[in-house]
Amino acid sequence: MLWAAVPLSVALVFIQIVEPDGAAMPDASTAESGAVTTPGDPLPQWPRAQLAQAQSDQAQSEQTSQPQEQASPSPTVGNPVSSTTPSVRPTGSAEASAPGATPATPPVTTVSVEAEASSNLLGGDAKVASCATCDGGARVQYVNDENYLEVYVDLPVPGTRSVAVRYESDGLRKMGVQINGGPTLTYPVAGSGGWETPATFTFEAHLSAGRNALRFSGHSPDIDRIVVG
Repeated sequence: MLWAAVPLSVALVFIQIVEPDGAAMPDASTAESGAVTTPGDPLPQWPRAQLAQAQSDQAQSEQTSQPQEQASPSPTVGNPVSSTTPSVRPTGSAEASAPGATPATPPVTTVSVEAEASSNLLGGDAKVASCATCDGGARVQYVNDENYLEVYVDLPVPGTRSVAVRYESDGLRKMGVQINGGPTLTYPVAGSGGWETPATFTFEAHLSAGRNALRFSGHSPDIDRIVVG
């Protein structure tokens, strides 16, 4: 037979050429749907413009599906506003008016006067005598009911002050004191231990601002110095 003499490869080619209807198998590259792929081919890629549009549509859809948050007002830069109304201070109040300077009280000063000072007044037979153990080297003696020593003390402010009298005596005495012409007060004064031994007797008296007159009398010891503190 003739067919037996035709090689097998030629017969296969002939069968493919004369296949009925001449229809060939569809090529993957010509498929209308574009969904058919052959193994090993890369997955289809969306065109860039369509991909961007799809992403935009999806973002817009998610935004509209979420509830809109109410934006809080932006803080205003500036001075803080107080929520309270400032109180109005009545006119004429002490704090509303300009505070005046409180006058400073002069400090208490100590005034010391020597009994033998020339500014003092000696009455009767009272006199100045030398004294080696006395302050200033002298004292006033013979002060008694008929004789007196009047000492003048200047003070900046009035008040009750301490008056210290430095004296010398050989025994107990009674010292009479008169302040600015007032009544005479008598104080017992112990002996100092002798006419050459000083001691101090202190009492309180209310004195005025300015000049004060302190008169010493009675059966008094010899007086050396008066200190008002």
